[in-house]
Amino acid sequence: MSLDEVAVITGDVISSRRHEQQYWMPALKSVLSHFGQENFDWALYRGDAFQIFIHDAPSAFESAMLIKAGMRAHKGLDVRLAMGVGTVDVRAPQIGESNGPAFVRAGSLVEELDSMRTTLAVRSANQAFDEFMNASLGLAAAIMDKWLPNYAQAVACSVQHSGETQVQLAKRLGIAQNTLSERLGRAHYRALRDFERAFRQAIQPLGQGD
Repeated sequence: MSLDEVAVITGDVISSRRHEQQYWMPALKSVLSHFGQENFDWALYRGDAFQIFIHDAPSAFESAMLIKAGMRAHKGLDVRLAMGVGTVDVRAPQIGESNGPAFVRAGSLVEELDSMRTTLAVRSANQAFDEFMNASLGLAAAIMDKWLPNYAQAVACSVQHSGETQVQLAKRLGIAQNTLSERLGRAHYRALRDFERAFRQAIQPLGQGD
């Protein structure tokens, strides 16, 4: 993977009109704040849409998992996410003024998610990678789309504090360790983590087609 290979995640809140903006906006901003500085690293636009610059392309799926978990931790909320992988031609002070293949791919892909019948997909310069990975991402999305809020909360905490033990994570959440373990099991967190590692390995050879 070339040193200038990055990922851009473009997404939107699903069925945002069913909820008051005062409900989903704080949740969305809280999740996005994990990715750096507003407007430079991430920004909101067109009401319920957003864009995030991911400096480390291999971490794109882990980032997507955190966003999904952070939103689904709130009853009735979810997001669609399109991951564009590639280079960047212009990295402007405002993310909305930045451009390059990674931005173009994320922007075009998010418009196709409904027809793909998924809430998560990737687009790179490698079509074979995209076809194989999107089949797997479809399965991952099917799992994440069914998370209950307490499952999603457990996943979000585990992703944010991945170096901590379950005892430490459970303390953060104010629940028993066995309760945390059960929630992560029902969220299929171990399987998603296994896939996350596979995603990192698979994306490494990319970066030669832009």
